[in-house]
Amino acid sequence: MTLVHRARRICFVAAVLLPAACPVLRPQTNNHKNAYTSPPAPQAAVPLSPSPAGSGPSLAATMLYIEQKLSGLGRVSFVMPVHNLSQGSDGRVPWVWEYTNVIASASSCQIYIHEKGTVDGNVVVDKDYVVGLKDARDVIVEPMEQYVNKVNATAGNMNAVAGAPTPAVLALTVRGQGTGSHTFDFADADMAGRAARAFTHAIELCGGGSKELF
Repeated sequence: MTLVHRARRICFVAAVLLPAACPVLRPQTNNHKNAYTSPPAPQAAVPLSPSPAGSGPSLAATMLYIEQKLSGLGRVSFVMPVHNLSQGSDGRVPWVWEYTNVIASASSCQIYIHEKGTVDGNVVVDKDYVVGLKDARDVIVEPMEQYVNKVNATAGNMNAVAGAPTPAVLALTVRGQGTGSHTFDFADADMAGRAARAFTHAIELCGGGSKELF
């Protein structure tokens, strides 16, 4: 199962201030005027290292843990400031992301989840996703504004620069072997860290992970 990148919502953030400059992103899966003159210096988003082979909880226990953590996300709400470099204008974009119907299957190494996302009052996502861990490479956790700016830059949306949202939110991204990925929003840093470790362990048990020999 190919990992799908939820890029549509990032494109929408750029479109709020750049309505004519928001290209369709391909799957890989404002507080103060002029506050963001350039993208903030990114923090290191280092993939977690897998546990030694054969150690840690079983796959069944790990997938149940992931299911519980994702189910606990519920509704994640935040407001993201965005600065338009070309126009010198600022905006504040409200986001609401809801996670329901989570099933983490140990037998298939897949996670089934429904997500509904609303950005600036517009529903941009309302669909089911399947995240396959056999196809996953690694997991990274980074500040939401860093994630948004990185995806916007990849799409060529260099004029829209996101600042730190209120409240702070972390993006946990499960990256695929190719260019696919899937991102979950966490309002709790401790929960994000625990979920990332669980994902990393599950990916290893499912036969995923980096295929590099050295």
